[in-house]
Amino acid sequence: MTIPKQLEELASLHERGILSKEEFMAAKEAILRGSSENPTISSSQKRGNGRPYAFKIMVILGYIVHGINVVTCLPLSYLEMSDGAFFSAITTLLSFPISILAISAIYFMEIRKSKLALKLIRYYLWAYIPLGVILSIITGIETDPFWGLFLLVMEIMIGVPTAIYWSRKVHDTYLDKFS
Repeated sequence: MTIPKQLEELASLHERGILSKEEFMAAKEAILRGSSENPTISSSQKRGNGRPYAFKIMVILGYIVHGINVVTCLPLSYLEMSDGAFFSAITTLLSFPISILAISAIYFMEIRKSKLALKLIRYYLWAYIPLGVILSIITGIETDPFWGLFLLVMEIMIGVPTAIYWSRKVHDTYLDKFS
């Protein structure tokens, strides 16, 4: 790559906020000195966003899951009440404000780059795994054992990998760039 092309790419990274002014100046000096290596630009920065792998996809999935929960929890709790499954109806109603808070935390983590929101998401995900297991057992007892088993398997197969994904250190590193 030619020196003008390298400087152009460097300026682009600085304008997008990926490189700080100090990193930009150090990299520019290294390019002008003729150094072929540039330690301040990582491969993820060259990609253009510096986000962790699958970050945007997981954020979108979080919005979809909690959005569906917000839309369906009131009618579902009504159906559970009419079937006599009162404890399931109460827990379904409680999931409404929890989903609103989860959507807010996802927003603040994604848009506002809040590390506090990331911590809240982590606590929520790890706390909801045992709670989800208990609620799926209660659902199986009050309604149909098949649905209880189905919810139990889904909670473990989806909840645990999601919690592990958001617990990775790379998310802290990514959000540290913006604080």
